[in-house]
Amino acid sequence: MKDKINNVVHGGRSRLFELVRNLRIDQLNPFSRSSASADPYAVHRLEDQMLARDFAVDADAAAISQEPLRARKAIKTVGIAMGVFLVWAMFAEVDEITKGDGKVIPSRQLQVVQSLDGGIVSEIMTKEGDKVKEGQILMRIDATRFMSSFRESRATYLSLLAKAARLRAVADGVDFVPPPEVVAEDPKLVEAERSVYSNRKAELDGQIGIAKEQLSQRTHELGEARARFAKHLQLRMDGTADARKLKSLLLPFVPGTAQVRIRYRNSDAECELVLGENFRVRLDDLLIEALRGWLQPENVEIIY
Repeated sequence: MKDKINNVVHGGRSRLFELVRNLRIDQLNPFSRSSASADPYAVHRLEDQMLARDFAVDADAAAISQEPLRARKAIKTVGIAMGVFLVWAMFAEVDEITKGDGKVIPSRQLQVVQSLDGGIVSEIMTKEGDKVKEGQILMRIDATRFMSSFRESRATYLSLLAKAARLRAVADGVDFVPPPEVVAEDPKLVEAERSVYSNRKAELDGQIGIAKEQLSQRTHELGEARARFAKHLQLRMDGTADARKLKSLLLPFVPGTAQVRIRYRNSDAECELVLGENFRVRLDDLLIEALRGWLQPENVEIIY
């Protein structure tokens, strides 16, 4: 920059000195009578020309001193970079990447992937960057909550197991035998279930006794109603029936009020026999059941 300014200033000075040397004294004298001094304003014009040249020199120096050198360097750098980029764009291979929104649709029902049981981590046995093997323990979870839940579930299981054994014993009418694991883990539960079994068995025995008494009473009433309202006992027999078998079944219930009639039928004939007064029977349930078991239920009928 300084060299350019010095060159401009020296060039202006040299041109000014050359102009002054070329001028003659008589040209500068306004009172000279020579033909060259005919113009009285020549001196003023010369001064104007010198001032104009000095202004031009100063203007060139100021323009040179105000040139934006950094901007030029930046422009040159950008131009070089653009040229390098164009050359690179002509020969380089660029991978094209396209972005878009997508949605994954599973072929089966959605399943939530999560831990089976959560908890508090009590110990971490690995650190970041470690290589682990299959089956290796990575961390331990505090078992306090799990053990509490396990003991509660175990107590419920033993209680239900003992209760099932007690109910099975009551239903089958046998003695209560508690499961061995209940006896080993919770003896108090066994005693409680045994007490419940004894009380329930006594209650059921009492109910069964009352029911038997009621049944006996109803059976007696039914027998009395049969004896009062039944006309006769109708039996259907064929040629394969045994008369002695019939007699052995009727005799325990003689004497009675119901007449016995037998409708006998074989391959040759069919008739109805009426037994005499000595064979009137009591229409007891035992007799009816015995006859139906021998002759089939449809062949024994009470006629009212």
